[in-house]
Amino acid sequence: MAKLNSGIYAIAVGTNAYIGSTTNFDRRWEQHKEKLAAGKHSSYLLQQEYDRLLPEKPTFEDFQQALRKFKFKILERCPESKLEKRERYWIAKYWEQGRSLNVVVPGHPRWNRKLRKSEEKAKTGKAKARWSDRLIWIS
Repeated sequence: MAKLNSGIYAIAVGTNAYIGSTTNFDRRWEQHKEKLAAGKHSSYLLQQEYDRLLPEKPTFEDFQQALRKFKFKILERCPESKLEKRERYWIAKYWEQGRSLNVVVPGHPRWNRKLRKSEEKAKTGKAKARWSDRLIWIS
């Protein structure tokens, strides 16, 4: 029996971690590494951790060494239908411990909207676009 390739993962650096979900662990880790190296990761907190490890004028080897400090860990394997709820569970757990590098956390305006969209998609096969999805949260 083949292992599920979907589930929840953490990208850990020190005691902190970015939590995400995927349907392909290997591909997702490669995507994160590419975004970090390009300076364009969606989590500015994770990007800051990566940038902090680089010297002022980094070489290719410096980028590689910085990436080696990040550990990709599979927290839980689960079917696609449970990804959103399990991801939320793990983000909340790390956030409560003060260890989350995620930008969207409990209390963030997009926290509940993201879950509603995934539940809607599960019911209808697609998520409806809403005008409020285009709003940007600024604190």
